[in-house]
Amino acid sequence: MKTGLNFGLKTSLFYALLALLAFVGVGAFISLYGLEIYLEGRNALFIKEAQTAARLLSDIPEDVLRNQAGNYVREISQKSGARVTLIDNQGFVLGDSSIDPSTLENHLLRPEVQSALKGEVGLERRYSTTEGVRNLYVAVPVQEEPPVKTVLRMSVPTSVWDSDLGKINLYSWLAVGGGFALFLVLGLLFSGIVRKPVLEIISALRGFKEGRVTTIRSSRSDEFGLLASEINSLMEKVISLSVKSSSLEEKWQAYLGGEKEGILVLDPQFKVIQSSLQARQVLNLPERQILGKTLLESTLDHNLASAVERAIQTGGREKVIFDGRTLQIRGSPLKASPDEGAIIWIEDVSEIEALRVMKRDFVTNVSHELKTPVSSLKIMLETILQETPPSPEVQRDFLSRSLKEVEYLESLINALTRLSLIESGKAQFDMRVFDLRELLREIYDSFQERALDEGIEFQLEIPEEPLNVKADPLSLREAFLSILDNAFKFTPRGRMVQLQASRQGDWAIVHFRDQGIGISRDDLPRIFERFYKADKGRGTPGFGIGLSLAKHIIENFSGTISVISEEGKGALFFVKLPFHEGEI
Repeated sequence: MKTGLNFGLKTSLFYALLALLAFVGVGAFISLYGLEIYLEGRNALFIKEAQTAARLLSDIPEDVLRNQAGNYVREISQKSGARVTLIDNQGFVLGDSSIDPSTLENHLLRPEVQSALKGEVGLERRYSTTEGVRNLYVAVPVQEEPPVKTVLRMSVPTSVWDSDLGKINLYSWLAVGGGFALFLVLGLLFSGIVRKPVLEIISALRGFKEGRVTTIRSSRSDEFGLLASEINSLMEKVISLSVKSSSLEEKWQAYLGGEKEGILVLDPQFKVIQSSLQARQVLNLPERQILGKTLLESTLDHNLASAVERAIQTGGREKVIFDGRTLQIRGSPLKASPDEGAIIWIEDVSEIEALRVMKRDFVTNVSHELKTPVSSLKIMLETILQETPPSPEVQRDFLSRSLKEVEYLESLINALTRLSLIESGKAQFDMRVFDLRELLREIYDSFQERALDEGIEFQLEIPEEPLNVKADPLSLREAFLSILDNAFKFTPRGRMVQLQASRQGDWAIVHFRDQGIGISRDDLPRIFERFYKADKGRGTPGFGIGLSLAKHIIENFSGTISVISEEGKGALFFVKLPFHEGEI
């Protein structure tokens, strides 16, 4: 009986020891496995956060990114809580959120930077001599397509995560220690009870690693319950970090998009599942008319819908005319293919396109204005320099005509110089308060002779009360003369030109009305451009910069100039200047 008891005791102790060893092994496995998953999860989130910021920075022009590097890295650092560094492909630091980049050494030989320059993700743990702490570094390329020109690096002290790792280790081994006492007493009796929660924990950890979040359900108050609670808490923290990361991405998209680009997120059927305010403003559609519909259904515009599909498929930029405006569209699949949905960026580039046209026409117009006088000068001077020169009378005539061409060029250069000074804000104005009626009377008198010669009836209507404004009288006279010259130039003999002034509230209003040939609808938006002439044949004298010069002068005095016209029915230019209260 005693022997059997001893055998049973020894057997129980043997199995208890085996169970203990198994539990210790399982506990160590859980601890190491949990640490591995934790580190992988942390690293993955950190990498995703860096890639999100880098992807958004890739939309910024390179020169702007270099000049504003400090502002961008500080903004990213505020959102992420990490130290952020922007490095070019030569290893020079363009911006750092914590340290003056000029004091930092070249980073070209940093392992994580080398990896990023190859288009890969660089992940490195090492001691930072600059900060005096051990850091985790992650570096990613800003440009998706090679060659990589800029690298974004983010770093955090490992101490931020070491405390969490210590807690996981502590609770894991506390569970093992509690199990040691438990198994010594209960042995095989509780082996079945131990196995079940261990398998649940392992299953939950594996599911989490594969992207499935499963809460470990446990009502126990022992070490296993405590371990399950800590693992659940850890999973919640990781999920919270993921949500914050997504929130950061959305904020950065909104920040970088600003008022420039709108964003639409599409499902695999190209239906809009999310839209930014900017996108709705560009498309001029309410949210209820966009969400849950394709762009073809919401806009009824086949060109726009086709451009969106092409942008997603090619990854390039598409331009399309929508509602009278030029839109630029970029697209990108959310995953490997558009079958998983896509995101598109929409930008109204109408003004940019108009500026491009203006720039092209400006070069053409300047060339046209210079070509004729330069060609004339060349021909006349070559004639004078012939081996058999013309008679003195012909030479004198050619030189006189050459002088006129030179004077024309000099006038053109002076006008351009004057316009350039005003546009750049470098022009000097003699600002003072004066009665606008006196200036209008002077201009009226100066045009009387021209009106008689050209057979045009010229009328002046001004109020009896003073019309005080604050401006430079000579410059304002120059602007008014340009407008009147334009009115006389296009008014046929026997018609009328009117100059009228009045006060309307806080404004002094001057009307320049003519009964000329009018301005076509196509020309109307461009008449204030430099060198732009409505008569395509350019048979009308002048440089084509008078109205542009007038507009800039008036705007320098806080005024405005507008025009109403219809082809064949004359034109009405009206100038508004702030009325000045009080005595002169």
